[in-house]
Amino acid sequence: MSCCNPKIIDKGEEKKESLDLVCPKCKDKGTKVQTITLQSLLKECCQSEVERDIPYKFCKNSECEVVYFSSKKGHFFTKDELRVKATLKDAGLDVNVCYCFGHTRQSVLDELKSTERPRLFLRDL
Repeated sequence: MSCCNPKIIDKGEEKKESLDLVCPKCKDKGTKVQTITLQSLLKECCQSEVERDIPYKFCKNSECEVVYFSSKKGHFFTKDELRVKATLKDAGLDVNVCYCFGHTRQSVLDELKSTERPRLFLRDL
């Protein structure tokens, strides 16, 4: 019987657990994220703590220190554990608005000031 195997979860139960999941600090509902997101943005020392079999969410509350949290009690990651600053968690101009191309708020502002038609996001088209 599969009821005794903790790895086998009823899909309805998993979906409900994911929907009920809130930030352990501020109770924000958060937004579901894939495990690859955590593995890409967390510092190397924290990557081994990511569990592939549980859902994670991103806390959208800019005042909260928690960035990613899971259904496992006490299992979350804070701003200090990120390799890069989280756009919604930091108001600075040096924060990336595009991680892929390295555009920051400041670089976008600079482009807007220096040209009539910004080209930042058009160069690869």
